[in-house]
Amino acid sequence: MRLAATLSRAHTIDSDQWIRTTEAFDMATRGSARLLGFDKVGMIAEGWAADLVLLDQTYCHYTPQRTTLDQIVFAETGAAVREVMIAGQMVFADDRILTVDEPALRARAMSAADRITHANADTRMMNAAAAQVVKGFCHRHCAAHLN
Repeated sequence: MRLAATLSRAHTIDSDQWIRTTEAFDMATRGSARLLGFDKVGMIAEGWAADLVLLDQTYCHYTPQRTTLDQIVFAETGAAVREVMIAGQMVFADDRILTVDEPALRARAMSAADRITHANADTRMMNAAAAQVVKGFCHRHCAAHLN
């Protein structure tokens, strides 16, 4: 949203051609849903999927509270996100993803990292040896040209 709105301002000084925050927001919500082939997504209305992102209005980007949509489009980084609901189910709250067993996922990630480290041990040793050869060449090359 921010990029579309900002680039339109950099493209021309004619403010009538700038992408308005309402247009940028619509492109990011209903427009992206349509682009991905989703029906009845991207708008809060009866019969539409209940996908919501709840923001903390006391977060610094919203203080002072002025034109909320402008502040969302130009300043929101995700830091003010407090809760997320997808298809009517709360999936993020209290700084936690509610639909994933985070400790189990962390354990799987650590196990995968250990497997990758072990699988690449020989390659790392070869790269370290090659780095020493290249380093020696560079030192000799520089010394020859400095004399």
